[in-house]
Parts: sequence; C-alpha cells; structure tokens
Amino acid sequence: QINPNWSIKYTSNYSKYKAGLDAGAFKDDKDYNLTATNWLNTLSSQYTGKKGSLQFQQSFNYSSRFMLDDSTSIGGFAKWAEQSYKSHSSITDLFGSLKLAPRLTLVSGVQYLAQNTDQYYKSISSFGPYNSVPLGKDSTKMSNTAVYASAIWNTKTGFNLEAGLRFNNHSIYGNNTTFSINPSFKLTDEVTALVNISSGFKTPSLYQLYSEYGNKNLKPETSNNYEFGFQYR
Repeated sequence: QINPNWSIKYTSNYSKYKAGLDAGAFKDDKDYNLTATNWLNTLSSQYTGKKGSLQFQQSFNYSSRFMLDDSTSIGGFAKWAEQSYKSHSSITDLFGSLKLAPRLTLVSGVQYLAQNTDQYYKSISSFGPYNSVPLGKDSTKMSNTAVYASAIWNTKTGFNLEAGLRFNNHSIYGNNTTFSINPSFKLTDEVTALVNISSGFKTPSLYQLYSEYGNKNLKPETSNNYEFGFQYR
C-alpha cells in the first residue's frame, strides 16, 4: 500500500503435475506418462480517486506439457509416442471507471494479448514412424488489441441501462466490433426485469489452428444474443 489511494500487488503461482495415463476408457497403459508445468506471474497497480479509479495489470503465463508412451506396455494405437507442447501468453490491461454525473459512470479500457507455442508429435505404429511438422513460436503466434467502453446509467425510477462497445484488432483475423445493451427495470423491491442484447466474437485457439489435429482454415465464431429474464430477491 503506497498511500491510501495507490496500491501495488504481485502474484506468482508455480505448479508441476505428474500423472500416469490410460490407453482408453477400459485399457491400462503401464508406461504412458504426463508431466505438466504451469507458471503464472501477475503485477497490478490500482489508483482510486474521488470520481473514479484506474488499474494497470500485466500477466505472463508459461505452460508446458510432455507426454511419453513407451513401448514396454502397448495399450493404444501407437506402439510408441512422444508429444511436447509449450506456450507463452502475455496480457496487458489498462482500465478504469469515471463518474461523469451522480447517476452516470463510464468504464473504459485497452487490452493487448500475445500468445505463441512450440509443439511436436512423434509416434511409431503398425503403419510405421510418424513425425509431425515441428511448430515454432516464431511462426505459431497470434495477438489481439482491444479497446472498449461502457456507460452505466441508474435512474431514480428503478430503470438502469448499461451499453458498451468493444473493438478488436486481431493479427490473423483483422478487425471486429462487438456490442452489449443491458437494460433492467425494478418492478418492485423484490422483482427486477432484465434484458440483454449483445454480439459475440471468438477466434480459434493456437492449438485448434496449428496442432496435429488443427485446421488453419478455421474461421472465427460470431453470434447475436437475446436474453430476457426476471430476478427475484
């Protein structure tokens, strides 16, 4: 806590997981082993003032997974298989809220996301040896820059409205804009009517695009969503 308005926080989490795997739902494989490592680091800083707050957050995540199915115990399709997967991701966030009027608040921010991966797969089966094309972090990567803003309006009559836009610039799929409109009305002290009208945009992951099971021709998923409901307390 630097002072009453400004604080800084750092978090680090490291985990290593080892397990023996099966060859399928009802088959044991005595030498099919997995080692997975994950290391997450996050640095954040928040400043709170009379009319709003500003927060910066930087996170780095490293993940690795190594699987080895040795030839002593044959349980699956391949007599021997080795798979390695490594990934790095970095997320930078700067966002804040500002009270424009007693009942009107603006929430806005910018985000930068970068990801890359290294992976390969090797196996030997009755069809012979198989080596996938190794994927390196210099070519197997993606990034996305997003700018977003939402306005939140609360009235004395019980009507509330949140409306927002998000603009994305993706290194592979280009530009896209999504929106969200969320009106609500308090019918009584216990019952509130809720409406949500929004659009969605989801890109394939690096694994879905570039792994041995991947497809580089995959397109992003888009959606238009309409919801209506009641909340009772």
